[in-house]
Amino acid sequence: MRLSYTRDQQIITEEKKIKQRLNLPPATGVRLVPGISYGLNEVVKGIVRMFPHKKSYALIKGTGPYWTELIYWLSVEGLSPQFFDIKNINQSGEWIESLNKDTLFLLDSLNDPITAQVFSLTELHQQLHARKIFSISVDHFALEQAVALNPFEVRVLKNPNNLATLLMGSRSTRIQPLVAGTSDWFSTGAMLEGLNSYSEHQMMVKDFESRLEEGFLPLLNKNTKRIYDRAVIYHPQIDGQAVMEALGRELNLKWNTPGLEDRVETLSLCRWNALKDFDWYEAQGISLENLSGTLIIDAQFLTPQVSLSLWSAVQKIKELQQIG
Repeated sequence: MRLSYTRDQQIITEEKKIKQRLNLPPATGVRLVPGISYGLNEVVKGIVRMFPHKKSYALIKGTGPYWTELIYWLSVEGLSPQFFDIKNINQSGEWIESLNKDTLFLLDSLNDPITAQVFSLTELHQQLHARKIFSISVDHFALEQAVALNPFEVRVLKNPNNLATLLMGSRSTRIQPLVAGTSDWFSTGAMLEGLNSYSEHQMMVKDFESRLEEGFLPLLNKNTKRIYDRAVIYHPQIDGQAVMEALGRELNLKWNTPGLEDRVETLSLCRWNALKDFDWYEAQGISLENLSGTLIIDAQFLTPQVSLSLWSAVQKIKELQQIG
């Protein structure tokens, strides 16, 4: 038997558990929401309602795929955008001085949802705090156990099952919920699963990416700050989907659907059956042509057998190309 009813007290209890799990300071607020997009909408629309006299915002392009719908809504509300590419961002500089005086908030992500590249934005957020500008950031991996947010900072943590947690600085806790009433999406215990659950294998990943064969290259610069739970490589001449299919035959494996596969994935648009899904990488300085040949491989899947099978799969593709 299943009861389709949730008391608010159950959600409050779960929020307290997350606050304890992440060792959060007392001033940091916690709010559970049914997904990243929902959380971003709740925070952005709530802040806009709180400060209707401020008519500008900033966005760091190249940090994720979540902004398009928000940009449309903000345009309808009459807010002026200020766009900056992540590849051109430094912790301080003229671009901060160039922000409009009525800038209300900055949108960004602390890490890339696919390559796990980490963007160092802490100092930047502190400078925006000094100007009383909110920072609204997505964190796909809940990187820090103890998150000391400044009063004008909000983080949207990705949870499994497409759920999310809002960590809110003291000024942002005043934001009203997007929807009033009983939270019938809530599931006890679901939020704690997956927080800080990634396992890094830095030496293994670095060794693999330094010994690539058959024309593969690392996608990320060796000095790039990242989470080492995956290898990120690409082939400039062979499509990633073709490599995945050949590797599956070598290993006698079937891959899950795109977005749900957790062993090997590619950003090839053929695999995702899409025309333009990953255009945020342009603002990172990564060529869209290189994305078609990417492979993202889970570090725990990187066995010697998998490596040998990968090189063998590519050799067979090259032989077929020559025949063709």
